[in-house]
Amino acid sequence: MSRWIILFLFLTLAMATVGVNAFQDDFSEKILELKGKYKVPGVAVALIEEGEIVFLEGFGYRDRDRKKPVTPDTVFQVASISKPVAAIGALKLVEDGKWGLEDPIEKYLDRWNLPQSDYGHEGITLERLLSHTAGLGPSGYIGYCPDEEQPDLIAALEGTGRGSRGVTIRGEPGDGFQYSGGGYTVMEMALEDLTGQDFGLFIQENVLSPLGMENSTFNWEEAQSRELALPYSVYQGELPNYLFTERAAASLYSTARDLAVFLQYGLEIFQGKASPGLGEMFKPVDEGYGLGWQIISLPEGKTLAGHGGSNRGWKANMSLILEDGAGIVILTNSDRGMPFYRDLTNYWLSQQGSEYEISTPGRIMMYFIDLYQRIGLWYLRL
Repeated sequence: MSRWIILFLFLTLAMATVGVNAFQDDFSEKILELKGKYKVPGVAVALIEEGEIVFLEGFGYRDRDRKKPVTPDTVFQVASISKPVAAIGALKLVEDGKWGLEDPIEKYLDRWNLPQSDYGHEGITLERLLSHTAGLGPSGYIGYCPDEEQPDLIAALEGTGRGSRGVTIRGEPGDGFQYSGGGYTVMEMALEDLTGQDFGLFIQENVLSPLGMENSTFNWEEAQSRELALPYSVYQGELPNYLFTERAAASLYSTARDLAVFLQYGLEIFQGKASPGLGEMFKPVDEGYGLGWQIISLPEGKTLAGHGGSNRGWKANMSLILEDGAGIVILTNSDRGMPFYRDLTNYWLSQQGSEYEISTPGRIMMYFIDLYQRIGLWYLRL
């Protein structure tokens, strides 16, 4: 190889490195700008380009009073991002022939039965539970105070535990999209009855550990031993770390690094490189929702798969442009995090050449949501 070719390759590599560094510097500046604008205590962000993790940083504090910084391995409660992770576990059982997507879920329930209603149970299938089309409520959960005894899974499903919201059948199964955390709790119960394993342990052994998601868990006891962030309210005060018996719907603890790995796995599934039988999860069932993932058709003809998460004190979002292998993970420890992740995701989308913008409630709505949650917690604890 001549010295001129070597020089050309060196200059090309150097220019590419400068371009990547400039992009990362601009992205860091945007994060700091939005962090200041919305007064979010701590943020962790990961970026994926062409299937590779190219950016992984923490900003601000996981513990504001003690000045403990956020790192890529800081653990956040990621709320409803639990659902696509739980869905992977459920679909692995389908792939192994352990249960069927279109089977009535009651076939796999031993310890608890679906409630009586004006609608039949035959149409309440795993596919509909994962795609929010089974007609079940409630839509979501507020959580349980950590200093109080949590109900077990049966009490949570029946609504007999203090602070629990029981599962109801509120519509005809298959008659359209109705977001349902309750559907995922039913799936959690069926998975435990089918496998004879604790849900958190099953997901750990079959999803998290095989993927190398070393700092992720559905179990609060394990999360406490990690580099755990503290949650903060819209008024900037520290909140309790509300807990969830309904783990498949809302209780995953994870990091920016681990969720970036999860997005990489999702991309491999889409490309048919890993567990091709799981590819069904990226096909919309209704209202732009697949099996565990929100599925959005971008104006440019590409597909955006992802999920948001919103628990008290925690707001998170992850997105993946399937055809490009480009992804973003945004984790915050604040009730102010929703407009933050909205603006940062939309900035990222614009950098990917997309005109699409995600939408979330604005800053004024944050205070109404906080009030609604406070009233809900007070009412459920009566």
